[in-house]
Formats: sequence, structure tokens, C-alpha cells
Amino acid sequence: MEQPHYRRTKLPDDVLRALVSGRKLEAIELLRDIAYLTPVDARREIEDFIKHNPELFGVQGALEYKISRQLMLVVIVLLMVLLLVFV
Repeated sequence: MEQPHYRRTKLPDDVLRALVSGRKLEAIELLRDIAYLTPVDARREIEDFIKHNPELFGVQGALEYKISRQLMLVVIVLLMVLLLVFV
């Protein structure tokens, strides 16, 4: 079971600037450095921020979140099929 985590309602200015400019990986790295987070936690914080603040990113931000979740499910299903075929 996944542990609940603290949801940021505000990001540091440098992180937000990078994120709004479309530099998501840079925003994750900045947040990691500033908040001393693990890569997974920083990514989760950024994705949660995008999900809960779609007005900052327009339709693109909401679509990006939805597509990334769908892509993750497709990859998992493909891996499971490969395991069944080759094992």
C-alpha cells in the first residue's frame, strides 16, 4: 500500500518557472535539490502539482498527465505479455 504524501500547493519560483516553460525534468531536478527529495518523490510532487493546477498549464498539462498514466499502463501490460510468452 502506498503511503500518503504531503501535497505541495506552491512550488519554489525557480521550479515553477522551469515547469511552466515546459522543462519538466529540470523542474524535478531543482525540486530535488531544494527540498532534499528522492527522484521518485520529486517527480510525484511535480506531477501532482500539474494535476491539481491545470489552469497554469492549460489543456496541455492535463493531457500530459493523462497520457503519461495511459502510457505507463500500456508498458506494464506489454511487459506482462512478454513475460507470459517467454517464460
